[in-house]
Amino acid sequence: MARPAKPSAEQPVQIIGAEIRLYESEPDLLAFFAQYKSRQYATAIKRAIRAALSGGGLEMGGQFALPVAADDDEDDGFDDFVS
Repeated sequence: MARPAKPSAEQPVQIIGAEIRLYESEPDLLAFFAQYKSRQYATAIKRAIRAALSGGGLEMGGQFALPVAADDDEDDGFDDFVS
């Protein structure tokens, strides 16, 4: 007997299959993934992306906000250096 289908809100919209290669020169990434079991790597990657997008920590369930582009009217002083 098959399991009943999940509601559409609980079904994935996109599935990404990725291969990530970690090297000895990346000890920070090796340490990050060492805290997870191999079947939890997708969760680890999603947490890291959410943290990067929000500029926050890696706590579970953290909300994120997409970065907002600066207004064109805002003077950032960059024009003084570019001719």
